[in-house]
Amino acid sequence: MASIFAGAGKQIKVTDSDDKVINDIRTTAKGAINETYKILLKRIDKFGVAQPNINLDENKGIIQVELAGVTDKERVRKYLQASANLQFWAVYNLDEIGKGYESAATSLAAFLSGTNVDSVNVADSAKKAKFASALYEVMMPLDIRAEKIPYNRQFNFITHAKDTATLNYYLTLDAVKNGFPSDSKILLGADVKDENIMIHGWQQSAGLNIIDYISAYINKGINQIFCTDISKDGLLQGTSIDLYKKILIAFPQLHLIASGGVTKIEDVIALKEIGCNGVIIGKAIYEGKIKLHDLVKLN
Repeated sequence: MASIFAGAGKQIKVTDSDDKVINDIRTTAKGAINETYKILLKRIDKFGVAQPNINLDENKGIIQVELAGVTDKERVRKYLQASANLQFWAVYNLDEIGKGYESAATSLAAFLSGTNVDSVNVADSAKKAKFASALYEVMMPLDIRAEKIPYNRQFNFITHAKDTATLNYYLTLDAVKNGFPSDSKILLGADVKDENIMIHGWQQSAGLNIIDYISAYINKGINQIFCTDISKDGLLQGTSIDLYKKILIAFPQLHLIASGGVTKIEDVIALKEIGCNGVIIGKAIYEGKIKLHDLVKLN
C-alpha cells in the first residue's frame, strides 16, 4: 500500500508497512472530519435555531445535523456545504496597467466618434476630443499615493453604481478590452459602514443596506464581491466577522472577499471557516504581522 500513498512531502514513506499506512490514513481522516465538525458548529450557530443538534460519529465517518424550525432547507444545505478556498491575486500597479488604460480610453474615443484612432485630421481630432474622457468618467482612476502608505502604492479604479451598465458595455468592445491585460479582473465592491453602503470617498451614505445592495446584483448574475468595512480598514484591530457572516447566511452562493481590519493569521482562518472565498490583506503584511508563507499554508 505504501507505494500507492507515498510521495514527496507526504507522511507515508515507500518503506512503511500496510498497518502503518492504514493507521496514518485513519489518523488523517479523523483529523479531517473533526475539523469539518468544528466548522459546522460555527456555521450552525449563525442560523439562530433554538436547539440545534449536531452529532459526530467518528467510527462511521458521519456528521448528523438537525435544525428544527428551519424553513429554507436548500439555503441551509448550500451554506453548510460551501467550500472556502482562499484565492491569491496579484495587483497591477499603475506603471503596469496605466498605458493600457490610456490606450483603451483613446481607442474608445475614436470608436464613439466614428473616427480612426490613428487619424490626425483636424476634424477627426475635434470629434475624438468630445469623447476623450468617456472611459475616465465611468472608470475613474483614484490616486491613493498621497496617503503615503508604502504597501498600497498603486492606483485604484472606481465606478459608481449608476455607471456600471455603461462600463459593462465599454468592456465588451475590443477597442477597450484589448487595452487591459488578459488576466485582469474587475470586481464588484462594497464599502460599508454600519451595514450601509458608503460613497463619495466614504464620506456619504448611499442610503442602501448592504444586503439590499448585494441582492440587486445577485439578480443580475453577479456571484463575487469584495466588501470593505471602512470603520476597520487600516486600523489592525480585527475584522467585522459578524457582518460577513450575515452576508453569507443571506447569500450562501456568493463568493465573498472580506476586506478591512485583518491583523493576524487567526483573522484569515476565521474568515475562511465562515465561508469567505478570499481576503484582502495590506497593512498586516507590510508590518510583518502576517507572513506570506503562513498564508500559503492555509491552502
